[in-house]
Amino acid sequence: MKKMRKIFAVLLTLAMVLAMSITAFADGNAPSDADTATITVTGIEDGATVKAYRIVEPQYNGNGLYGYKVVAPYSIADTTNFVPTFAEITTIAKQVSGKAIDLTRNETNGYSATVGAGEYIVIIESTNYTYNPVVVSAAYANANNKESLANGTIDATGNWTLKDGKAAAKSSKVEINKTVSQPDAAVGDEVDYTITGTIPSYGAQFENPVYKITDTIKNAKYASDINVTIGGKKAVADTDYTITGGTASDNGFEITFTNVGKYYDKSESDRAVVVTYKAEILASAISTDPATNTAKLTYSNKPNETKDATEKKTYTYTFELDDEFTKVDENGDALDNCTFTLTNTVTKKVYTCTTEKDKNGKAKIHFEGLDAGTYELVETVAKEGYSINNTKYTVIITPEYNNDGTLKNKTITIDGKEQKVEVKNTKLSSLPSTGGIGTTIFTIAGCLIMVTAAGLFFASRKRTNK
Repeated sequence: MKKMRKIFAVLLTLAMVLAMSITAFADGNAPSDADTATITVTGIEDGATVKAYRIVEPQYNGNGLYGYKVVAPYSIADTTNFVPTFAEITTIAKQVSGKAIDLTRNETNGYSATVGAGEYIVIIESTNYTYNPVVVSAAYANANNKESLANGTIDATGNWTLKDGKAAAKSSKVEINKTVSQPDAAVGDEVDYTITGTIPSYGAQFENPVYKITDTIKNAKYASDINVTIGGKKAVADTDYTITGGTASDNGFEITFTNVGKYYDKSESDRAVVVTYKAEILASAISTDPATNTAKLTYSNKPNETKDATEKKTYTYTFELDDEFTKVDENGDALDNCTFTLTNTVTKKVYTCTTEKDKNGKAKIHFEGLDAGTYELVETVAKEGYSINNTKYTVIITPEYNNDGTLKNKTITIDGKEQKVEVKNTKLSSLPSTGGIGTTIFTIAGCLIMVTAAGLFFASRKRTNK
């Protein structure tokens, strides 16, 4: 397996010089605390905060340079070459104090500062990457010549070795991403959520580094177990991670990955984290307040600190029919107690609505919790005393989304047009009387038949009685 590039560094080229006890004779070229050089760290992306702290300083007297010493309160056991161990650098990184020297961006893809002679620990903080502390030196090549003070340069992407082992690599970009399978859904639908991230390549100088994913949910509820993989393999709960929350009654969960330092020498794909689950969309999710899920990453960005990465949100919207349809009688007055069904032509899911008069005196044909798509609307029950309207309407809901997943716009068409429709019903008593003259003739004929039958009946009885 290909080793990750390492960033921890100690400039050892002049270690022997740093360790020498020197007596210099004072002259115009003797070293002094006024001498300066430049330290530079390359291989750091724009926008990072880079600060240096001197941990080994030169000792001068009237004759010039005579040695070096570790700056209090720091400790380096190797006072001959001043090469720190992992543990020493970890401790020093937690102890940094005093006035920091800011390294600023230069024109050659690095961060630089003008400093006095000595050894410096450089702490790098970035929004997108994790870095281990970098150790860089500015030292004299000739203890009797101030002009020999050399600049110190280190490449954060280089391959370096400390006294007791290899240094940790700069991690891959630290970020969290979250996706949802559907930007819109019907109430009651289950949608799939996926959270992805990559565990940084923490080295030994990170004591118990933190890598934690927090998820919160709104207008939806968890509908499945939380599944976690690391490097494409199913992670083991209570061994690879611990989890709290994530049940149907919770509004979030928290996953803390354990012993993440063990992934130090792993490739980026082996450090990849994937969290998946399903959530059911609740009736409270509407176009103005969608089902929202937020994932947040908390991680160690320095040996002694943690920070939060940028939150990632997903949105799932439901839609409604509110004032697109109204129910009226033949006079245009609101008509309540009429029942309609709305059928999704793809999913075949059926919704039912019974009209009611609102405070504005309208009887809206109202449906909510709808997915985007095509629907068929039809009246199924008319108000008592009214004829049913058998017209079928085709309704299409078409949303448009922004790049961040938020709703940009939606259109609702009825029979191919953006329009408002009044669905009219007519009273049965006011139906036109078709064939009125025929009805009269049938009534008269019926009466004549009845009279004739009665006459024949009585005539027959009279003959019988004679």
